[in-house]
Amino acid sequence: MINEQEQQLLSRYAEGDLAEAERQQAEVLLQTSEAARKWLADVSALNNSLRTMRQLQPSASLRQSFQLALQTEMERGKKIKHLFPAGPAAYRVAASLLLAAVTGLVLYSVHQNRKEELELAALRKELQEAKQMMISLMDNAQSASQRLSGVAVAYQLRTADTDVVMALVHVLNTDPNANVRLAALDALAKFADQPQVRKELAAALPHQTEPVVQIALIQWLVQNREHTIATELKKLIDDPNAMKAVKDEAHTALLKLS
Repeated sequence: MINEQEQQLLSRYAEGDLAEAERQQAEVLLQTSEAARKWLADVSALNNSLRTMRQLQPSASLRQSFQLALQTEMERGKKIKHLFPAGPAAYRVAASLLLAAVTGLVLYSVHQNRKEELELAALRKELQEAKQMMISLMDNAQSASQRLSGVAVAYQLRTADTDVVMALVHVLNTDPNANVRLAALDALAKFADQPQVRKELAAALPHQTEPVVQIALIQWLVQNREHTIATELKKLIDDPNAMKAVKDEAHTALLKLS
């Protein structure tokens, strides 16, 4: 075991901060003392690790967690300080503990980021496969049940990109089968937290010709306070070809939106 004076000499030797006479003294000590060589090796390894850790950039949340943990340990340290006199060895142990804590936080952050990347990649793959199946089914002009199945695929998605939204809008506005249109409306409504979807649903009202679809769409738009459809509601009320049930629904909708 080397004493504190020898530790200070070796610390300065490791930093290259010695006059020639002191440097020779340190080298003699290293040549004659295994304990001195081991101490210097430990300090050098710690310094290298600390330099490596400085290159890492933990996130703000990690830094905040680390600072909180450090503050807690400092408060605890005040209570037991009298049990452990401070000295180079004590500081070295403290530095090692802090290094271990930072390393753990960084490794946890890396693991979480990798996990999120894998989950995102899986979600993208799922969306791409579902889109291909959905579009293939929706393009079946000969079978309403197949187109309905395509809409059902879209409904099962956890999220919808622009391709999915526009495919459903196309079905809502053009499909000859009222049930398929209603299914497309339900699927779009599931993603109504997206501004694009709300905008497309409001714009879809003039394209509807089936009374059951018109009424369902009006009810959804009123429930979601889409005031932009007021003009279209008035057109429906004044349309001599519109069914009475649709006119009544449009009139009620105007009252609720006013």
